[in-house]
Amino acid sequence: MQGRGDDLVIEYQVPAGKRAVVRFLSAVAFTTAGQGLFCFLNGVVVLYWPAPGANARLTEEVRWVAYAGDYLATQTFGSDVSFHMAGFLFDDVPDAGGDAPAAPAPPYPYPGPPAEALGA
Repeated sequence: MQGRGDDLVIEYQVPAGKRAVVRFLSAVAFTTAGQGLFCFLNGVVVLYWPAPGANARLTEEVRWVAYAGDYLATQTFGSDVSFHMAGFLFDDVPDAGGDAPAAPAPPYPYPGPPAEALGA
């Protein structure tokens, strides 16, 4: 997803049977102060960037997961902001049935395993 403009809103709804994972985001604010970017996942702000000045740049590694029907959105504010969001769109394979995997054993509390587990 990418765009450039003033007060620009771009939305993306994850299609049925898919899962989106956003891994990278970059933005550039080209003019003076009073501009920036919001990123949303289902209407919740996951990133807010108030650009510190002209030609300010943002590069972020992120890990946002959106499931089928979820919305990813960006909103620029100010006179001239561009952004680029990259990641993956996976097939979300439905459950094939069968038994659920066993829950992992809880970790040993500090300082380590109980003495009987060590053969003591």
